[in-house]
Amino acid sequence: MNRLICINASEISNRVALIESNRVVEIHIENAYFEQLQGNVYLGTVARVLPGLQAAFVDIGLERHAFLFVNEIASTQHIQELFIDEDVEKDIDQSESLVYPEISSSIEQLVHPGQQIMVQITREPFESKGARISTHVTLPGRYLVLMPTVNNIGISKRIDRIEERERLRQIAESIRPPGMGIIMRTAAENRSEGEFNGDFERLYRTWESIQAKIETMPAPALLHEDLDPVSRILRDYVEQAVDKILIDSESEYERCRQYFSTYAPEISDLLELYTSPVPLFKRYRIDEVLEDILRKTVWLPSGGYLVIEQTEALVAIDVNTGRFVGSQNLEDTVLRTNLEAAHEIGYQIRLRNLGGIIIIDFIDMDSADNRDKVLETLRHSFAGDRAGVQIYPFTQLGLVEITRKRLKKSLNRILLQSCPYCQGEGFIKHSKAVAYQMFNELESLLLEPGFRSIQVRIHPSFQPFVDLRYESICAMFSEKNREIMFIQDPTLHENHYTIVKS
Repeated sequence: MNRLICINASEISNRVALIESNRVVEIHIENAYFEQLQGNVYLGTVARVLPGLQAAFVDIGLERHAFLFVNEIASTQHIQELFIDEDVEKDIDQSESLVYPEISSSIEQLVHPGQQIMVQITREPFESKGARISTHVTLPGRYLVLMPTVNNIGISKRIDRIEERERLRQIAESIRPPGMGIIMRTAAENRSEGEFNGDFERLYRTWESIQAKIETMPAPALLHEDLDPVSRILRDYVEQAVDKILIDSESEYERCRQYFSTYAPEISDLLELYTSPVPLFKRYRIDEVLEDILRKTVWLPSGGYLVIEQTEALVAIDVNTGRFVGSQNLEDTVLRTNLEAAHEIGYQIRLRNLGGIIIIDFIDMDSADNRDKVLETLRHSFAGDRAGVQIYPFTQLGLVEITRKRLKKSLNRILLQSCPYCQGEGFIKHSKAVAYQMFNELESLLLEPGFRSIQVRIHPSFQPFVDLRYESICAMFSEKNREIMFIQDPTLHENHYTIVKS
C-alpha cells in the first residue's frame, strides 16, 4: 500500500493529509482559531472539587476549566487507565498492559481547592465541555514514550517476534531511570540501542525542563507544548512505510528538514518541496474531500446512501437503499447495500475523525449469516484506524454500536460553525408558520390606539400566504379606518418581518 503525506502550510493554518492507495484517509487541521491542545502540560490550580462526581475542575488558563477524574491522579499511583496519544495507546501490549490497583481514596483526600497541580490534556475541549486532563504525564518520542510517573515497561503489540520483544524490554530496562516507565513504540522494531538513547535523552531533558518551570512559573501556566501538527504527524506516521512527504511551503520544508535531519534522518530523506503552480491540495483532490466531509449524505456505489448526523452525545449513521432496487430479491438487495455501507462507514469515521458513541442503523436483515457478513466487513473497514475502536454485535432493534476514542475535535466541528439562522438546530420555521404568527400580531395591533397605518416588510417567501389572507386583513383594517401595506424585502431573513406603525 503506497502512502503519501501532503502538507499545506501557511500563516493562516497548517493542513496535513494522509493518502493511502490514492485515497485520502485522514486530514488534520490546525489554525489560529483551533489550536490543538492535546499533549500539552500545564501547571493548574484546583478550582472546585466535586465529591458527587469524584472529580475536580482545574484552572489551566483556558476558556473553560479542565476536568480531572479521581482515577487520573497519578500522584497516588492508583491509575486505572493510561491516557496517551492515540497511536501510542493502541501500541501498548494488551497482554502486558500497565495495571494499577483500584482507587481507594476519595477525591477530597487527593486534591483541594487552591492546590497547584501539574496536568496534561488527554482530550480536547468538546462542545460545552472543558478539556479532559490527567496528572499522569506521557512524553512520546520517535521510538519510545517516557512515562515519568509510572514504574513499568510496555512493548508495542504490533511487534510480535518474541526475541525482538525481549531485546526491546532489556533495552528499556537499561535506560529508564528508577521509578519511571517506558513504552517501546512500533517504530522501535530493529532499531539500535544508540537510537533509543538519543530519543530517551531528548524526552528526559523535556521532563527536566517541565520540572524546572514548576518552581518558577505561577499557575496557571503552560509548562510544555506538544509538537506542532506537522511534526507530530511525521513523527507518528512515517513508521508506516510512507513513500513521500510533500510540503508546499519553503519555510516549513526547511524547518522540517533541519529538525528531522538531526532527530530522524529517515524522515528527512522523504521530504520533498512541492513547487508546482497547481495548489497541492487541489492537485491531489484533497479540497474536494474536505467539501464532501461537510455533507451529511454519502452516496454508495450501487445507489444507496448513508446519512451521518453528529450530535453532542453521539453520532448516528442511517443506511438507505436510495436509488438501488436490486435485481433478484429483497434480502440480496439489502445485503449488498449494507455491505457497501459497512465498507464505507469505517473510512468515513476515520476521515471525519468521529468519536465517542456511534450508532449505525443498517437496513433490517432476516439472515443471521448476512448480519455476520456485515459485521465482519465493518470490522475490516477499521483495519487502518489508529484510534481505539470497539464494535458490538447487532442489538435486538437491529442497530450496531461502536465506540471510538475521541481525543480531538471532528473535522466538522473545526470547519463548521453554528448557523446564525437556526442556532444549530438544523431547521428554521416554515414560512407558513411565520406568516400565521405575523397575522396574529397584526390582528392584535388593531386593538391598539394611536396610529393610522401599518407598513409590513416581508420576505418574498411570505407572499403566497399573504395573498391567501390579503383581502380579509385589509377588510379588518378598513373597518377600523386604518390602512395596511405589504412590501417584499429579499434582504430579510426568511423567519423575520418588520412592522412599522405611523
